[in-house]
Amino acid sequence: MIGICTRYSRHEATYAAIRLANWASMRGQDVSLFTMTERPGGISPIWDKRVIVNQRDMLFADWVQTCDKVIWTTTPPVAQIEWVKQQRKLAYLLVLWHELTVDDRPAMVAATRCICPSVASADLLRNWGLRNVTAVPWDCGEPVFTKPSQYQVKTPNILLPLYDGNARRTELTAIELVGRAMYRNPDVTFTVAYNSSTIASCGSRRLRQLKRAFKGRLTLQKGIAPRDHPLLYQRHDLTLWPTHYESTCMIGLMSVTMGTPVLAFGFRPTLEVLHDMNAIIVRTNGEQTNDMGCPRVVPDYAMMDDLLNQAIADPEYLQELHKTVLRGVLERRSLFDHQLSQVFI
Repeated sequence: MIGICTRYSRHEATYAAIRLANWASMRGQDVSLFTMTERPGGISPIWDKRVIVNQRDMLFADWVQTCDKVIWTTTPPVAQIEWVKQQRKLAYLLVLWHELTVDDRPAMVAATRCICPSVASADLLRNWGLRNVTAVPWDCGEPVFTKPSQYQVKTPNILLPLYDGNARRTELTAIELVGRAMYRNPDVTFTVAYNSSTIASCGSRRLRQLKRAFKGRLTLQKGIAPRDHPLLYQRHDLTLWPTHYESTCMIGLMSVTMGTPVLAFGFRPTLEVLHDMNAIIVRTNGEQTNDMGCPRVVPDYAMMDDLLNQAIADPEYLQELHKTVLRGVLERRSLFDHQLSQVFI
């Protein structure tokens, strides 16, 4: 039994946990998810029914006894990892590096294996002197979608996803990019997907103002169910992804897997996912690092604005990107499968 311990809510750690659970299940492994969240939010109909909330149904210590190995998608106290190892269980830690603090290093050292969802994050941990590190370039797990051969981009329909953790990785400037693009290009349409819990009230208010100003050209999709995210990408011609920092790059991965190219800043680790065949990459003004050495882009919104308008004005260029957007997706998925298999063997 593979046990996965996470905070079960609309959170990157949960999406990572579900990806691990689906991967293990498809290989015939029994999987159990455990959360310490008091009121876990519904994410996946399949996995919601298998989540155990320790305060109500089972203590963490009892749950661990049912597992052969435990993997955390949020960093636990080092004492918890040490206790699991004392029970002769393997203890894995999926490192979402932008959530790390200086207090997390002992837990990473104690873990049987640290799984890093990008090469950049694995290199960082190795530079800290950790030897129990494996890079598993992440994969979104969705079926690869090939758009019809007769698919044409006429008046671009663009998606700006601001739901879940992605909202705090951008700025209100991203919303203003949408407004300027619609003002300059009278035919372009946008969809902004967001949750009220992850976008500030001022952002919601500005979106409503834009919707009134550009009637019929701005669609607001609030609280869209995670199971519907893939189809949302598939229905658009371009995904605007103005993220400042990343761990799993799930937005970009899901977009290209659904056959939709991306416009994003190029920095670590987005450049491990995006290239000239699947994205319009905005060269940046460099990177900043936090106390842990994790990079955050210095955004060049003027350049992003220029490239967005160039893309809108050249539908033929977007159509050419659609022909090559899937290049490398299956190779990355194969690497994901291989690396995870190496970890769990």
